[in-house]
Amino acid sequence: MKRAPRADRSRRVASATSVPAGFALLGQGVVVAILAACSPGPSELSRPNVLLISVDTLRADHLGCYGYERDTSPFLDSLAAQSVVFDSVSAQSSWTLTSHMSLFTSRYPHNHGIEGLGLALSETVPTLAQVLKQEGYTTLGFVTWVFLAERFGFGRGYDLYRQYTPPQGKLGPEHGEYVMRADEVVDRITKTLGDGVDAPFFLFVHLFDPHLDYQPPLEHARRFDPQATGDFTEGRHATLVPYITGVQPEPQRIAPEMLERVVALYDGEVHFTDTQLARLFDVLEAKGMLDDTLVVFTSDHGEELDDHGSMEGHGWTLYEEVLRVPLIVKFPAGQHAGARVEALAESIDIAPTILEVLGIEAPESFDGKSLIPLVEGEVPTRQLSFSSSQRFISRWSVRTEKHKLIRSKTKSAHLPYHPPEYELFDLSVDPTEQMDLYSSDPDTARKLRLFLDAWIETRRKDVSSRKIQLDDRQQERLRALGYASDE
Repeated sequence: MKRAPRADRSRRVASATSVPAGFALLGQGVVVAILAACSPGPSELSRPNVLLISVDTLRADHLGCYGYERDTSPFLDSLAAQSVVFDSVSAQSSWTLTSHMSLFTSRYPHNHGIEGLGLALSETVPTLAQVLKQEGYTTLGFVTWVFLAERFGFGRGYDLYRQYTPPQGKLGPEHGEYVMRADEVVDRITKTLGDGVDAPFFLFVHLFDPHLDYQPPLEHARRFDPQATGDFTEGRHATLVPYITGVQPEPQRIAPEMLERVVALYDGEVHFTDTQLARLFDVLEAKGMLDDTLVVFTSDHGEELDDHGSMEGHGWTLYEEVLRVPLIVKFPAGQHAGARVEALAESIDIAPTILEVLGIEAPESFDGKSLIPLVEGEVPTRQLSFSSSQRFISRWSVRTEKHKLIRSKTKSAHLPYHPPEYELFDLSVDPTEQMDLYSSDPDTARKLRLFLDAWIETRRKDVSSRKIQLDDRQQERLRALGYASDE
């Protein structure tokens, strides 16, 4: 069953048999077949295009539109002024693979089953791209990290899925320069799109720059550290390993002066990414691909940056600097521009929100809820948000508007990091989660434990991820980055 679109809109629809120049490398016959299959029928002519952007490891609080004092994001700030900004969005996990899988399946991690390496999404679980493909959308994806590879199930439903990942043997921390930068990605997108694509289209873009290693172009680093020389050794993962809790039995505390320089490099990466997003939008606008387009901007997780004593926290912790992600939604025709939503939201809400704007019924398998009622001023119905991570340590969290409870369980005795079993924080007075109230507020702790335990038990019966084999070389490369546990 389809919902009626919220508004009919006139639009440009290219010929189903026209072959954009950038698709020539696919083979003309293949492209013609793809575009013919995706040519929209009369019911789809009024549906907007969709542009979904995820910037890896981007903390919401390092963007100007979320209150950051540094000018890291002039383009995104301008986009936010034309959009709806969601202030309290929690990612469903703190690392790339699991978080993005929740984004595209609208399922909590224990309901899509991709909580570790060597697993691929079950064929029975629908993704956002598959739904849009079935509804007549031309679907395109451009990704820049190994954890969004097709083998995990991310490529399903795409007409074109480009994976710009480092070459074999170049994934270790000493080879950070082989991760494709945002400017190169925009160049590849520009070349591939050629003169445009048939509408309506779904375009997913993933950029990796704010992730370790931090080595932005020098002019971007100097915006936040005028003394930067271009020697970005301090921003490399290999250099920061001694300051990462969980990797070292007795991690060192990073010196304040070094921390300041490393954060400046991180901010430089954010600013560089912002300039390339501006360039991407210029390219899409020149191709007529931003007309009548729903734009959704977010991230998969943030980074700790010593907020809790470690330089890296994603995959390890569930604190707010890692879980709180930006969500900026620009509606077609300027609808709702300038609005802000403070109510709790989750990354799994993004896919059903997109589908409601398009007038498409969300699959029953989705755990998330459309955010459109919140945008339109309705009373929030979600009182709780949940997240989890099963990488190195098993962790689960539940938060209300005011409080947050984190449960932790060490998976391996070989790991030197053993966090407390429970932590409780009052975010209304302690937004950076520095004061553990678990022992001093037993009533709140008990209530949130009941909510969290009940949520952990909500695993769907249809979860059946497929095992995939990572070869020895892949395991070694991922282990070099700290991604493979010894389980």
